[in-house]
Amino acid sequence: MKNMRIGIRLVLGFASILVLMALLAWNGISRLQHTREDLDEIVNLRMQRVMQVATLRNQMNIVARATRNTLLTDDSARIRLETDRVLAARTEFTKVLDAMSDSVTTDEAKALSGDIRTHFEAAVPLVDRALRFSESGRNTEAVDLLMNEVAPVQESLFKALDAMLAYQQRKTGEAVAQAEANHNAGVRMTLILLGVAVALGSLVAVLITRSIVRPLAESMQVANRLAAGDLAADIVIDRRDETGQLQTAIQGVSASLQSLIAEMNRMSAEHDRGDIDVRVDTERFQGAYRAMAEGVNTMVEGHIAVKKKAMACIAAFGEGDFDAPLERFPGKKAFINEVIERTRQQLKDAAAAAAVATTIRTTLDNASVNVMMADNDGIIRYMNKATEALMRQSEANFRKLLPQFRADQIIGTNFDAFHKNPSHQRNLLSHLRGTHVAQISVGGLTFRLSASPIYDLAGTRLGTVLEWIDRTAEVAAEQEIGQVVAAAAAGDFSARVAEENKTGFYQLVAEGMNRIVGTSENALADVQRVLAGLERGDLTQVIENVYQGAFDGLKHSVNATIHTLSGIIGDVRGAADSLSSASEQVSATAQSLSQASSEQAASVEETSASMEQMSASVEQNTENARVTDGMASGAARQASEGGEAVKDTVAAMKSIAEKIGIIDDIAYQTNLLALNAAIEAARAGEHGKGFAVVAAEVRKLAERSQVAAQEIGEVAKGSVALAERAGSLLDDMLPSIAKTSDLVQEIAAASSEQSSGVGQINMAMNQLSQITQQNASSSEELAATAEEMSGQAEQLQRLMAFFTLDEPSGDTRRPHATAPVAERALGGAVPRRPATAIPAGFTVFEE
Repeated sequence: MKNMRIGIRLVLGFASILVLMALLAWNGISRLQHTREDLDEIVNLRMQRVMQVATLRNQMNIVARATRNTLLTDDSARIRLETDRVLAARTEFTKVLDAMSDSVTTDEAKALSGDIRTHFEAAVPLVDRALRFSESGRNTEAVDLLMNEVAPVQESLFKALDAMLAYQQRKTGEAVAQAEANHNAGVRMTLILLGVAVALGSLVAVLITRSIVRPLAESMQVANRLAAGDLAADIVIDRRDETGQLQTAIQGVSASLQSLIAEMNRMSAEHDRGDIDVRVDTERFQGAYRAMAEGVNTMVEGHIAVKKKAMACIAAFGEGDFDAPLERFPGKKAFINEVIERTRQQLKDAAAAAAVATTIRTTLDNASVNVMMADNDGIIRYMNKATEALMRQSEANFRKLLPQFRADQIIGTNFDAFHKNPSHQRNLLSHLRGTHVAQISVGGLTFRLSASPIYDLAGTRLGTVLEWIDRTAEVAAEQEIGQVVAAAAAGDFSARVAEENKTGFYQLVAEGMNRIVGTSENALADVQRVLAGLERGDLTQVIENVYQGAFDGLKHSVNATIHTLSGIIGDVRGAADSLSSASEQVSATAQSLSQASSEQAASVEETSASMEQMSASVEQNTENARVTDGMASGAARQASEGGEAVKDTVAAMKSIAEKIGIIDDIAYQTNLLALNAAIEAARAGEHGKGFAVVAAEVRKLAERSQVAAQEIGEVAKGSVALAERAGSLLDDMLPSIAKTSDLVQEIAAASSEQSSGVGQINMAMNQLSQITQQNASSSEELAATAEEMSGQAEQLQRLMAFFTLDEPSGDTRRPHATAPVAERALGGAVPRRPATAIPAGFTVFEE
């Protein structure tokens, strides 16, 4: 390398650095290409598959909702609309699934896509069957099909979709991991190449600089010694480059000047004393020595001239003219040019750096951010205009905590003046390696401080830069929003976030928070108004304001509850009216039955009197057959009339039994209605307690009526049996009386037996009289029971009048809704019970 020219050395050094820089650029471009490919796979492939799976799930949810909606409506047009939605969702599902199946390439993805298709194809015919059931009104079968067959297949389909989603997420994670690996590898390789480039560049720079500067320094040393008159200097020439040639030339000059040493020493001494105008006395030399002396003089004059020119150039540098010209000196003088040029370049670099520093300072001075800089001792050396303005603006607040604080004396002040615990802050800043962020509160103001260390190009710590951010308004907005949220959580929706003096994100948050609180307040006010009306018995109150989302669901639920409760109250009113009407009918029937029983008792008494007369006639039959025959004929007629009366009594008893059966059914229906009302009142909660008490009383009344009706029925059945027996006896007696008319002459012989038979007839008539009296008593009890039932029905009507409905007051019945209410009340297990002669306004409850 000593024999290599300086230009070649420089070319080789820079070429090696350029090769490393090219490798560094190639590595960066290659890694960026790999990263772009990984990102392309994530964005254009994996995310598209995830969106396709989400679309499939959405279409299946549409199918499920539309199928459910067909079961919730009886409108054929709406059913057809929901069916069309199912078909459209299935078409979209098939389209997306086909696109996904065509785009997958791995075996696992194809298998997962096949599972989705298999479960989907299995679900299609089942859903079609459910839709056909719904269209034909067979909702129960449709529900069974959906719950027992469609639901498992649909669950399997969703599991297959979840498996495909998990697969795509796993592949996305792998792609992300690959991208991160490529990025990390690129960073490592870039750092390695950069380190090699820096090391190699530094090494080349050091070697080339040393190979040039050291010989030049040695040559300069010899030249200086020659200029001082030391011609005995030993120059070691060990290279053949430009510096070696320069050293050879210096050695020749030294040899040539040996003869002039004395004069040179004299001139040198004079020059050392400051007399640079002294020259070698040429008159003392002859020939070549004289020419040499003249040459020395010329050389000295030339050196002095060069120095003057160099000093003039340096003086120009001192005056700021860094482009002052300096002629090119020949030979060894060329190092002066080199030194001057290096000085020129260093001064230009320093001036450029100063200009950049000035630009940076000007930029910081005019920047809107608040910047402050301190040295390693914590002395504040700089702060820009924005920071000065912030400090002046906040001076009063700082003085609340730091009484000695003055905004115009911050520069030159130690940073410890801002902290109560300076040692902690000094230790923190001295060990700071990265940006440290903290938030402080001073006199009602809140600042976020970001501290970062400052290093020069050599890595030496120069100080710390601090950024001040005033977050007072932001913190106040956060606290205000937190107070509104806390108030809303405590049930107070009247609080609002002030929208004044807010911009950007906080203005959007304030407006959105106010809208949320306002909507919640309005919705709760509507619900409170409806519930207050329900507490007063006013079922006409509904929510009419328009809401969205969950509030819209709440609105519909409240309105549906009021509508359902209105229907139930209407049904109970209708049942109470019907019960009152039936009670009046039962009372009228009982009074008629009591009157008929009284008339029957009178007939029985007449029959008993006739039998007594017949007994007297039997005793006198021997004395007067003609009288006996006449009496027998009369007895036959009276017996016939008694038989007709007995038949009438039997018919009346059967009619009583039927009426009692009606009363029993009415009591059963009333019991069911009371049970339904109790269940609905329990659902109403606190507001249904009064109605629950009424329902319980009605149910007790119905149970008492049912027990009384059953007891009366048993008595009526006994009365029917006795009446039928009396009728049978009278039928048997008629032939005997007729035969008596023909056998008048045998009356005397059979008078004793006839007397015994008449006694038995008297006994039967006495029993018939007792039964008739019992029937009259039972009829009176039935009438009393009917009157009590009528009173209870009127009380139920008065209680139901508490509620105000939208329906007309004339008829509040809804027979079509009674059966479902009963089924809900009894858990779907209403017992089957035949009912006959149901009065108007009552509904037959069936299974």
